[in-house]
Amino acid sequence: MAHNVTAPMVGKIVDIKVKVGDQVKEDDEIAVLEAMKMEMPIVAPASGVVKEIKVSVGQTCETDMVLALLNKAQSRKSQVASRHSQTRHRGYGIWELFLGACALRHETCDL
Repeated sequence: MAHNVTAPMVGKIVDIKVKVGDQVKEDDEIAVLEAMKMEMPIVAPASGVVKEIKVSVGQTCETDMVLALLNKAQSRKSQVASRHSQTRHRGYGIWELFLGACALRHETCDL
């Protein structure tokens, strides 16, 4: 599920705080909008990964214009499940899955 990051009012983008692929949490700052001689932060409506940035610095935007798209963040369980389904097609066994789960958690696995 994708979430749209939208402009709350007409203004000009003065800074973009993220790039494609960045992990963001709900209320993390995505961009800065200048409107009525004030700068206001544009924040993430939900946690996720930045899929696409649709504006650039200096660009004027309209109210409710989509500034960026966020993909819903995957939980660790769903990442492991996804990795499991990918490795099953390659014919990997339980040890490869175990090592893959450890790598996903950024740990070393001593056998």
